[in-house]
Amino acid sequence: PYCSLHLHLKVSENPYTSGIIASRDTAPSIIVASGNIGSELSDSDISMFVSSDAGNTWRQ
Repeated sequence: PYCSLHLHLKVSENPYTSGIIASRDTAPSIIVASGNIGSELSDSDISMFVSSDAGNTWRQ
C-alpha cells in the first residue's frame, strides 16, 4: 500500500489559527511539524514529527 507523511498546517477548529511548521535560523536543518502517516491527509491519528536533515527523512 502507498503510504506518505502529510504535514498539517491547520490543527484547530478555528479557521483563523493554524499550526506551524517550526524551524530556527540557528538550527537550519531541524524541522518540527504535526501530521499523519497514510494514503491521504487525515484529522485523526495526528502525531509530531521531527526532521534533522532539512525534511529529507522524518521520525515520529
